[in-house]
Amino acid sequence: MQTQTNPITRTIIITVEEHIDSNHVTWSPARGEVNRHNELAALMKLKVSDVTSRCVPLEIKMETSLDALHDRLEHIAAKSRLKLKRISKTRWSVTGRLATRLVYEFPEVRGDGTKWGPVDFYDDVRDNVFAAVRSGLDFSTDWISCKKEPVSCRITRERGKTQVKVSVCGEGDVYSDASVTTQLHKSLTDDQIMRRLERAANKAWDIAKRDLAEWSTEYCD
Repeated sequence: MQTQTNPITRTIIITVEEHIDSNHVTWSPARGEVNRHNELAALMKLKVSDVTSRCVPLEIKMETSLDALHDRLEHIAAKSRLKLKRISKTRWSVTGRLATRLVYEFPEVRGDGTKWGPVDFYDDVRDNVFAAVRSGLDFSTDWISCKKEPVSCRITRERGKTQVKVSVCGEGDVYSDASVTTQLHKSLTDDQIMRRLERAANKAWDIAKRDLAEWSTEYCD
């Protein structure tokens, strides 16, 4: 994986918040936007919501002491070669020098990108997928809509893993989505790339359709 030569320093602030039935660990960027600090947060086992692009609180047990939490954070930081500093009883700063990855800019898909299913690509979109895979770089497509089915997909590769996310639309504004991870690398043939994408997409499609049917049965009947 190619990277930029000059690492970028990022800092996040980790905070413990007390709730009635549990404690939450939340985080915020010390500077800049949340998504620019997502990689550093991920190294500390923290996440950003795919839907809201906001920090996701991590629930911890009420009986977990602050010192025990500090030891846990210290252990995680040391494994990833990050600098952890306790700045108050319930707050920590984490700083790391991260090499930002070069990203393949996936071309915009104008209109529908597939015909009968989530990865039944039209020729130009399929060729762009092959080019992205063979670049060896991280990439993410936009949501690619389907002409004949109420389904769309999004393909994202990050850190060597490829996530195929499929969204299914129901009546009104009801929808369901599911993700399946696969492995794609640039030495695969065209047929091998498509077979792996089809397996992952069809599995995610089945899960999303099942969840949508269960939701409709429970709340719409």
